[in-house]
Amino acid sequence: MATRRFFTTDQAIAAVLDDMSSQVYGAEQDNASSEDESESGEDMVEEVNSSDDDAAEDDFDNELDIPVLAREYVALHGANEGQEEIEHGDQAEGGDVDVAADAIHAPEARHPCGCRKNCLLKFDAADVAMSRLNMQEHDKRDRDNIIIGALHTILVKSVTNAHGQERKQNHFAYCYLGQPVCVGAFEHLYAVGSHTLKSLRKHVVEHGAVPRVHGNAGRQPKHALTYPVVKNALTFISHHAERYAIPHPAPLHGRAGKPPMFLPTYQNFKIVHNMYVDACSDSLVSAMGYDSFRSIWRSVLPHIKFMPPRTDVCEGCELRRRKINEATEEDACAAASRDLSDHIELAQKERDNYRQKTVDAKAELDATAWQVPGVGPCSQNLFCVHYTWDFAQNVALPATARQVGPLYFKTPRKVQIFGMNNEALPEQVNYLIDEAQTIGPDGKNSHGPNSVISLLHHYFTVYGLGEQECYCHADNCGGQNKNKTIIAYLAWRVIHQLHKKIHLSFMIAGHTRCLVDGCFGLLKQSFRKSDCFSLGQLKDTVERSAACNKAHIVCDADEDLWRAWDVFLSVHFKPVKGIRKLQHFHLDADKPGVVLVQEALDDQPVEVCILKTSLEEVLAAGLPPVLQKGGISPERAAYLHKEIGPLVPDAFRNQLCPPPVAD
Repeated sequence: MATRRFFTTDQAIAAVLDDMSSQVYGAEQDNASSEDESESGEDMVEEVNSSDDDAAEDDFDNELDIPVLAREYVALHGANEGQEEIEHGDQAEGGDVDVAADAIHAPEARHPCGCRKNCLLKFDAADVAMSRLNMQEHDKRDRDNIIIGALHTILVKSVTNAHGQERKQNHFAYCYLGQPVCVGAFEHLYAVGSHTLKSLRKHVVEHGAVPRVHGNAGRQPKHALTYPVVKNALTFISHHAERYAIPHPAPLHGRAGKPPMFLPTYQNFKIVHNMYVDACSDSLVSAMGYDSFRSIWRSVLPHIKFMPPRTDVCEGCELRRRKINEATEEDACAAASRDLSDHIELAQKERDNYRQKTVDAKAELDATAWQVPGVGPCSQNLFCVHYTWDFAQNVALPATARQVGPLYFKTPRKVQIFGMNNEALPEQVNYLIDEAQTIGPDGKNSHGPNSVISLLHHYFTVYGLGEQECYCHADNCGGQNKNKTIIAYLAWRVIHQLHKKIHLSFMIAGHTRCLVDGCFGLLKQSFRKSDCFSLGQLKDTVERSAACNKAHIVCDADEDLWRAWDVFLSVHFKPVKGIRKLQHFHLDADKPGVVLVQEALDDQPVEVCILKTSLEEVLAAGLPPVLQKGGISPERAAYLHKEIGPLVPDAFRNQLCPPPVAD
């Protein structure tokens, strides 16, 4: 049978009430006649309904599917969410099953209570339907409380009946809206089954108008976990982490609590639980189930985690942990454990030093009146400015949020990203370096000391705060940061009075994550969700990723960006011996050409003179010569135009993959 759908609640309710009213009042007129006439009237109603059904097949626009409409109303009001209508045997009674469908059926509207008085005919059809639907809006507890309140008001407390005899059973004078009704009508109006109503009556007689409380409330179940079982599980997890996990020296950035410990990637909760069950079986003690084991682990020991795949770890921690696992004697195991503990303590000190420098830089900037970046060197009274820098993993253009199949197997145009972070602002300038703008051809020689120093020099000149003293942190990469050329450049800066003092620190290898890495992470998140077909779109993506991220495109206008710093500085400065073991370098304009070095924070600084020539020669030398950009080779240009060009929109094709220039 065809069904007409209603798209609003008001339309559905209006149609339901109109149909119910016609049925209920038709039944009331039939009851006004004699019983014989009533029987014939009912037959007539059935004939009319039958004829209506036949007519509905011809004209579906006039047909109302009452159960469907009722369900639509309930669905719109969310009455079915989280409810359990059948409880304490209600299903057997059949009173509470599918209230939405039974609330307004025509047979129930005529004789729902089952008594001769037809109690429901005392009320308007809308009141009957809405009473049941309103009760269905409530959950089980609220519905019981409503019925308890109604029962408490109709409880007859007299000890004798109408004949003066002692009352053996309690009496409830059922009524609704001031009208007396039978128990069947009461159950229908309140949408409650006979078994539930019986339980509620007993509760009202014994306890009064108070909410029902389940008999097991407050009782500890027989299968509850005991203290020894929980203690054994936590002890096992702790010992397992001490044996297999790699500890982190400090809590993750921006989080409080204990430093995390990372279990090997190949392990998971199920594997560790199986090991726990085997250990309990060998010790003849009770073991908890997997779900409880995992829940207790996450609640009590959240700092013990599983290392995600492809996670960068400290090589020193990994080697020391391996020595502990492979130790066969107790003395060797204890020595390896002390070595690991000392390593973690040293990494923690370096981390604390990094955080303190960041805090000091922010506090100084908040308390000092300073100008916008780009002012002259040593022009502002700032002595705690803190910088960090690093290269991010290169990105490829074109890039789309959807994976283009053929592009996966090709080599798109590469863009290097170098980030310089001023952690006091905080603000990070990300240099976007196309492979045509690097020192070497086709993106080569993009990470060497000449590239790093050229970008540092450009940043201090264009984006620097004009501070007199600054603190810098970088990772331990020897080819980029921790080398003789970087130290010589910083010495060159203080000799030329571009800074009064510079402090360069390197955190322990494997424990070097800092704010510049966090900004790179935000950048990559935005990049993976964006479509980029040009450097301009990539710049917009970078600056849209976070308020702290800014972008600078290295282009042809930066013609004097790259310089031959390595050759130039090697003429005037000597390398620092044992630089790989040193962590801290201090340069002062009052001691030109001298570097104070420390292997650890607690060590006494040692002076090292790295100046080979006189100060006059260094000052007279000026800047190193400019290096020409490598550009793109004809072979690479032809490849981009042929293989990558068809995957780029027409508006960006000539910009990203131009045709190769003929010789």
